[in-house]
Amino acid sequence: GVSASLLQMATEIGDVTSGYALLTAVASSIVGGFSYWGFVGGPILTFTYLKPLLFGRNFHTLEYPHGSLRTITVRFVNQNGIRNQIAKQHGLPASEIRHMNVWMEKYFSEAITSPAVRHYLSTATADGSWIVWTREAENIIPTKGLTMGSLGTDEMKLARLRAERVQRYLLKFETAAVSGLQIPDEQMQALLALASQQDPVIMALHAVHSKAAHASAFRCLALLRLQQLDLESASSSTSSSERSEELAAMVRFVGALAEEHQRQQPEKPKDKLEVPRDKTWASLFSPQKEVAPVLLIAASRDQARASSLPYESGVQFTAHVLAGSGTPLALFNRFQLTPAIFVRHAENFLQKKGSVLDTSDDGIFQIALADTGGVL
Repeated sequence: GVSASLLQMATEIGDVTSGYALLTAVASSIVGGFSYWGFVGGPILTFTYLKPLLFGRNFHTLEYPHGSLRTITVRFVNQNGIRNQIAKQHGLPASEIRHMNVWMEKYFSEAITSPAVRHYLSTATADGSWIVWTREAENIIPTKGLTMGSLGTDEMKLARLRAERVQRYLLKFETAAVSGLQIPDEQMQALLALASQQDPVIMALHAVHSKAAHASAFRCLALLRLQQLDLESASSSTSSSERSEELAAMVRFVGALAEEHQRQQPEKPKDKLEVPRDKTWASLFSPQKEVAPVLLIAASRDQARASSLPYESGVQFTAHVLAGSGTPLALFNRFQLTPAIFVRHAENFLQKKGSVLDTSDDGIFQIALADTGGVL
């Protein structure tokens, strides 16, 4: 019995000794690890990577080609982090910041989509770098030959690139897949010439109606623009360039109203004022604390809807002025600062005058030759 007790005691002492030895080894390795981490500059590396999260990384940003300059501070240095900060500084939605290039060596630039550029931005040496961005659909930022004098001021190059984009879009109508959307060769050549001359109306029509779903509307309105110029070429009491700029502004204005209408299409299912079944008659005559927010939401929604115009109505309204009616342009000049009043007058005008363009069941616009004198 005594020998068994001594053996058990020795075993327990051995376990304790082994456990102490293991704990000592772990502690020594941790301390040694910290010593090794400090020896290889670990704290400096840690601070380098944590600094952007703690203090942010500063970048100078420049919009191309308009030259708007802002300095931003980014904590999460990636494409979305930079884009969001640029949008915040300019009061724009993030979707408007379409392309970004990093200005390198004061002469070259490279898109942020490059993995090497993204790695460079994550390093401490990138602090204070220049980022050039643009709202254009294509990345038109130059990649070489850059100087501070040329960056942000190359409007002529931007205009040329826009004209080329419109020409490429027009050429799609040579072999349009949808029957009835082809543009005859003679009129195609005339439209390409207008695009090369950067006709303000054609450029505005492309900006508003360049989506694939709006191709038929663009085709009809562009052809009506050709007819309008043919009629104006004979004699005009006003300057053609001034009238073109005025009409282009109206096209963009009506397009903005159509976009606003499109944004308000998805509606919440519950907009109506409903009385819960468990309410008593006495509660119905109590102060309407629950009703007021619903009514306010409905009122604000109705007010916003009154300042928007359905897309088809906007197309017909634009077609009227291109077909020779002066009333739409007069309404625009008078009520462009009060969209709700403009929309009301535009809808009344369309109810009285009807449509210039025919619309099929599948939403394809066609020119009604009887209404345009059979010119097209």
